[in-house]
Amino acid sequence: MEAILLAAGQGKRFQGQLADLPKVLIEVGGEALLDRHLRAFDAAGVGRATVVVGFAAERIRERVRAIGRAAQVSFVENPRFREGSLYSLFCARERLRSGDACLLMDADVLYAPEMLARLADAPHPCSVLFDADFLDEEMKIGLRGGTARALGKKLTADGFDALGRGPGFYRIGPEAGLALARILEDMVADGQERLEYEDALNVLFPTHPFHPVPVGGLPWTEIDHAADLEKARTVIWPRLQSR
Repeated sequence: MEAILLAAGQGKRFQGQLADLPKVLIEVGGEALLDRHLRAFDAAGVGRATVVVGFAAERIRERVRAIGRAAQVSFVENPRFREGSLYSLFCARERLRSGDACLLMDADVLYAPEMLARLADAPHPCSVLFDADFLDEEMKIGLRGGTARALGKKLTADGFDALGRGPGFYRIGPEAGLALARILEDMVADGQERLEYEDALNVLFPTHPFHPVPVGGLPWTEIDHAADLEKARTVIWPRLQSR
C-alpha cells in the first residue's frame, strides 16, 4: 500500500516566520509533521509515500534526505500550488492508477498513529476516517445508508443519518483509484482545476461507496492557522504523549 500526501500548499493563514514554512514541516513536540507521518506509515504497513509538493518544495526534499527517508519517498511537483487542492491530486493521478490500494491524506494534521492503522486495515476497499464527536466550520462528512455521501464545509444534518468531521484521510481501492483519476482529468479539462479534491470525491461517492472508520475520542487536529497550532501544542500533543 502507498500513501499520497498532499503537501503543496502554503500556510497563508499563519503570521510571521511560519508563513514561509511548508505546513508539513511545522514542528510539534520538537518533531516535524512530516517525520510523524512517515513513522505512522511504518507502523501501518505503508511501504511508500508520494508527497505532492509545491510551495518551498526543496525544503521538504531536504527534510526527507536529512532524516534518511529518501528511499521511501517520491515526489510529485504541483507548479500551480496556489490554486485548489484538486490540482495537487490531479498531478498525482498516476499513483491512483497503480493497481493497489492507496491512502490519500492531507499533510497538515497531527494525529494518533492508531488512526492511520485503522484506515489501512479497514475491511472495505474504500473508507474514510470519521469523527462523529467533532464538528466545526471546516470540511464535514455526511453519512447516509452507512456510507459517505457528501463532503463540504456548509453541510448540515438535514438529509444525513450522521454528520461529522475527519482529518482528511481516505483509503482508495484500485477500481476507485482508476475512476478518481478519470474524474480528475475530466474536471481539469472542464476548467475546474481551482476546486478542492473533495469536490472530485463527491463525484466518486455515488459509484464507489466510502465506508466510515470511526475515530471518535482519538486525538487529532488539522493545523490551518495559529489557533490550530496552539491547540496542537497545548491540547493534542499532551494527549498523544499520555497514550
